[in-house]
Amino acid sequence: LKCSSPPAVPSFRLADMSSSFHADGRCHAVVAVEAVSRLAASFDLRAAVGEADIARLEAEAEQALEALDAEAQGGPEMDPGAVACCDLARRCLGLAAAVEKGFDDGTVGVGCGDVGDEAWDWDFGIAVAEVIANGLAAMAAAIPAGGSAFGMQLLEDLGRDLDCLSAHLFGGLCRLSCGALTRDRDIRLRRALGGICIWAVIAVCRVVGLDRFNSTIFWEFASCDALWALALAKGVFAFAASCGAGGAGEGEAAQGGAAEAETEAEGEGEGAGCGSFVVMPAIGSLYVVRPAFEYIGLVRRCIFGVICGLPQPSVAFLAEVDGDVEESEDITIAERSMWLARHRLLLATAMIESDITDMLIATCKESGAGPDLASFFAAVLQPDVARDPQWVASSSEATERVQCARAASASLAQHLQARIRSLWEAVGSVEEGERAGRRVSASFFADCASIAYFVPPPSAGLADRFLAVDVGVAAEPAALAALCALASNAGQMPRDSALAAALAALPADSHAQVVQRWAHWRGPLSDIGLGRWARVLNMAPVPMPVSGLPSLQTAPASVAPSPLQGLVQGAPSEFRCAIDGRLLMDPVRAPSGHVFERAALARALAASPCCPLTGASLTIEACVRDPELRRQIRLWVRASRRPGRAAG
Repeated sequence: LKCSSPPAVPSFRLADMSSSFHADGRCHAVVAVEAVSRLAASFDLRAAVGEADIARLEAEAEQALEALDAEAQGGPEMDPGAVACCDLARRCLGLAAAVEKGFDDGTVGVGCGDVGDEAWDWDFGIAVAEVIANGLAAMAAAIPAGGSAFGMQLLEDLGRDLDCLSAHLFGGLCRLSCGALTRDRDIRLRRALGGICIWAVIAVCRVVGLDRFNSTIFWEFASCDALWALALAKGVFAFAASCGAGGAGEGEAAQGGAAEAETEAEGEGEGAGCGSFVVMPAIGSLYVVRPAFEYIGLVRRCIFGVICGLPQPSVAFLAEVDGDVEESEDITIAERSMWLARHRLLLATAMIESDITDMLIATCKESGAGPDLASFFAAVLQPDVARDPQWVASSSEATERVQCARAASASLAQHLQARIRSLWEAVGSVEEGERAGRRVSASFFADCASIAYFVPPPSAGLADRFLAVDVGVAAEPAALAALCALASNAGQMPRDSALAAALAALPADSHAQVVQRWAHWRGPLSDIGLGRWARVLNMAPVPMPVSGLPSLQTAPASVAPSPLQGLVQGAPSEFRCAIDGRLLMDPVRAPSGHVFERAALARALAASPCCPLTGASLTIEACVRDPELRRQIRLWVRASRRPGRAAG
């Protein structure tokens, strides 16, 4: 398959590669399961979790290999090999709960991923991250394709299990992107965390089909949480960079990725390969599983398109479509506008907190997808609230929502100012799209004009450059009106410009069409700059008062929190382990009625055979697992990660 340029969002799709990528899914799954078995025998994993957990992992890995070796029974939806690999993946995910609080294999640092009032980090060690990534790889290879009910249920279970680790994944990925990585163990951990993300995404693509994987499906899988969605995307980009299958967009990450790719290239002949899977020696003695390079690139480009589609109303109203908002037909336009504004301000805030901008820019440059990136930033900067929208007067909540949206836009604009040159180079990368037959359009120029109001390009002549890319737009009043808006917000003067010449060459009856476009312009415009361009037509533009960007010092700080922040702050006490306070993943109930995380209780009983709370004699066998409580926790996690109606 060739990595072609993606079409414009939100219709971004990849060619269906499931037939080639999963032509021999059993073989691929065997490679991944064997990687899990090697990790189970490693010193690093045994140091992180107890022998009992290792024994269960080894047993499930052996069962998975036996099931994969047998002929499929009961049809593709009930393939025992698929069931065994999915059970193994969930066992690997559950190992995080078996790591004792305070464990450090040398990779735990000061968390850069602040979630709520705490600095969250991946504090389960390298080996646990690697075994989870390999377990997910086995699941991605074996899970039934094509949207079967069985596959969808397995995917739902996977999403719930990943939800419990989302804050730790986010914190670890943020910390490992804060600066140059010089230690082998940090590089290994970054790759492992990225592996968790990319294999989770591949599993989703496998089940729903690459031809149907889009922004709404990804948003649903990420629990309608901007931070979690961008953390997953960041992991995919980081993994691609670590394997040399794509630029990281950051000097440090690019250097680290090149070093890791060189390590893999040196060991290419030593790894065990199978079709599109490659098992390569990691730095040290352990093993990791990754797709072939061409598939990493495809997934990376796919995630770029999916992220660019997240600000769309269809994504913002996903909860409403799913029935979470009752009586949706009675919701007013003002309420819908508030909902959309909240969705986009959360995306803007998450862009800053996840620090994924450089990775998006790098991917955009490589694929020539400037119009897609422009559409994304023009939406999350929310130029339509730079002036008071009509719905602002509908309620006090609407007024506050507009203020919060402006504050988020101002913060994102400041964030983009630090990378202004690379941003506009990426947005301007439309030539490759032109060669593929894609025309730049008036909507693209309008998006650029909106971005230029918040982040003016370093070169004022950007409108002339776009005009040179597609000379056909010189005869289109809509395109010229948008280019004038871009030139106005960018500070370009009409004198001796190609745009001024194109305006002057317009037929007289087209002049009014240009001015009419300005009159109905929804975004912010520099009225002074626009006046200069109107004089080229010997006409006066319609006055358009604009509220300037809010001061960062005076902007309200009450931007709505991410659902991920609420998850780690607001877990009910009955969903937390009575020993360490962590969210329960494998709850067991003691005869006294107290609920513990099974691994935490086992460690406590190994030190003293008494209940940590009552002091009564207690054994782990006397404590029964509570599947109903675990189900309630998963439902709570999923529900608490989604914006409710009260949030607007």
